[in-house]
Amino acid sequence: MIDVRTVVLLTPINDPESVTIRRIADAFEIPVLVSKQPHGATLAKESKLLARIQETNPNAQTIVIVEIPGLKEEDELRQTGMKVEIIDHHRYGEIDRTNNISSLEQFLAYFKISLDELRLKGFDPLLIQGVADMDQGFVWKVKSRNHTKDDEERIFEHYHHLLLELGGEKRKEQEAIAVRAFEQRIEEDRYVFVENPVHGIGIRDALSFEVAKFYGRPTTLILHENRIIYVQETSKALELLEKFGGFTYGGDTCWGIWQKEGQNILEEVKQIVGRDLV
Repeated sequence: MIDVRTVVLLTPINDPESVTIRRIADAFEIPVLVSKQPHGATLAKESKLLARIQETNPNAQTIVIVEIPGLKEEDELRQTGMKVEIIDHHRYGEIDRTNNISSLEQFLAYFKISLDELRLKGFDPLLIQGVADMDQGFVWKVKSRNHTKDDEERIFEHYHHLLLELGGEKRKEQEAIAVRAFEQRIEEDRYVFVENPVHGIGIRDALSFEVAKFYGRPTTLILHENRIIYVQETSKALELLEKFGGFTYGGDTCWGIWQKEGQNILEEVKQIVGRDLV
C-alpha cells in the first residue's frame, strides 16, 4: 500500500460501491472526506472544499476524488498546488470519465491495496470483487465470472444487505413500489416501459433487479419517473447522450437525464430506443 500521509480521499456514500470504498479506506487509515451528496454529486456543490480537505488532513498534497465531477473546481484545486486524482467510470454530459474497470477497483489499484492485505483486514475479496462487478455491469458482470451458485448467491445477498443498510425502510418501500410498477409494465418489441407511480421515490435500482429476475437476460428498459428518464441495457445510450445530454452509466449501456422544467422528451426517447439499429 502507498504512503497516505499527504493524501485525502473525497467520496460520497450513496451506493454499495462507495460504502465499500469508505470501509476499506477507514480500515487502512486513509484520510477520508465524506460528501453528503446523493447521486448526481458535483464539486460545485461541495462548499469550502479546500478548507475541509486541509481540516481532514493538514498535510494534504493530493486529493483523490471518487465520482464527483467538476472541471472548474478541479482546476481551482490544482492552482493551489494540490494534486488532483480522479476515480470514476461515468460520463457526465461532455465530461468523459469512462473506464473499463470500476471505481472500487481503481481505488484499490491507486492505493496499491492487495488481496492479501484485504484479507488481513477482514475483508472477503470475493465480495469486494462482487460489489465492483455489480456497480460496473450489474448482475450480468457477476454471472460472467462463472462463480459457483453459492458464491453468486453470497455476492447478491451481500450487495442487497448493503442496499438495505444504506436505505433502510426507504429501500424496502422502493422495492415494494418497484414490484407494483413492474406489474404494470408495457412490453414493446424492443424495450419494456415502466412508469413510476409514486413521485419523489426513486425506484431505478430496485426495478433493475425485478427486470433481471423476471427476464433472466439483459433487457432494454425505459423508466419514467416524473422529470427523470432512464434507459438501461441499450445500444443507444451514447446517441441519447449526444442528442439530449444527461449522463451514462453501466459501461455506456445505460443513460439517464433530469429533464428541465417544461421539457418533455419521453416520446422522442422511445422512438430512438425502439427503432432498428443502423
